[in-house]
Amino acid sequence: MAKYPKAEFDVFMSRVRTANPTFGRFQKSTLSPVLAILESDSGSASNLEKAVAALPEETRSKYREALRYLKWTYPGSDRYLGSDAETLRSLLTSATAGAQAIQTVLDAMSVPTARKYESALKKLMSDRSDVYYVGVESFDTRFTGTSVAGTDTVNDRIWYTSRHFHATAVTYSVVPANTQFEIGFIQICSAKTLDHRYLNDGLETRWQMPGGYPKSDSSDESNIPWYHVGNGVFCSNLTAARNHTLQQQETFELDDNFNNNSARRRLYYLKGGSNQSSLLKSIVRKQSFVAWFAVRRKNSTAYRLLRRVEYGFDFRVAVQHFGNQTIASMEEANVPIVESVPNAADALPAEALSGPITNDGEQLGVFLNGAWFCPINQTISLA
Repeated sequence: MAKYPKAEFDVFMSRVRTANPTFGRFQKSTLSPVLAILESDSGSASNLEKAVAALPEETRSKYREALRYLKWTYPGSDRYLGSDAETLRSLLTSATAGAQAIQTVLDAMSVPTARKYESALKKLMSDRSDVYYVGVESFDTRFTGTSVAGTDTVNDRIWYTSRHFHATAVTYSVVPANTQFEIGFIQICSAKTLDHRYLNDGLETRWQMPGGYPKSDSSDESNIPWYHVGNGVFCSNLTAARNHTLQQQETFELDDNFNNNSARRRLYYLKGGSNQSSLLKSIVRKQSFVAWFAVRRKNSTAYRLLRRVEYGFDFRVAVQHFGNQTIASMEEANVPIVESVPNAADALPAEALSGPITNDGEQLGVFLNGAWFCPINQTISLA
């Protein structure tokens, strides 16, 4: 290979002379075998490694900082970091760089750069367990399916199913040995409005749940903070074995909707009021969500937020009564999806970690005296 680049060689020599101001003036240095490889047109990383290993312990100790710089900057070395990783290289060739400074640079590193210097990252993780790398290779969000409503005349109720919201993240990670990490989605409901209208002898009454209700939301109503739905688990463990670092790629997906066949099913009774004389006319539902794709060390309270996405549902179910026949139809407005990359200073809101969940306050049907009825003409407080 070509000679060690002159710019790198000059930095190396400045560190050598910092350790020994009289270097090269009076006698041949024990560092000469290393210099010969650096100045050779046929030098190689393997020959350099052997030459450094053969140095007397006193020499290695004396020129520790110069040799530290060399191992991260010599092309072909398994620790090599090029100019496109200059910030990380500067930290790793410094004796005073702390874990937080290194972690900040790793957090900002792109996946293509991390893949390019995978060997160096593995060496870094083998040196220290207080830093790690998790990057998002791709992040995709979309709605799928259609929204429909129908009737269950046997049980005297209607049902509806909204479109599905999908968020898919592909990650690339390198984590130290003897460490465990968790990565997945965390979600809250940021605003919620339900408005049910009933007809009673031509008069309209309503049951309403107010909006602006920022509480956490988990579709199986039990797993906080990591988000689960049905049998799908979106919190995955990254675990490195005892004697090696872990490098892997994983795909995570959040699949969310209001579905009559899921843990978040919504079934509404057609008759309301204590005497069952009011007929359901319409349901308006507007609900907004914020989901974060996040990673943390297992059992830690500190989360690193990798992505943020806002989405929502806005639909109206119209119910028409024709004698003994009931027809339900559904219209859904298009709610835009907004993706962003969180800032390093961004934090999860408290309710995303502790609950309660939105469904704690949602009781639309009450069984009383052997019959179902819905509360009429009142606003339910969820405070």
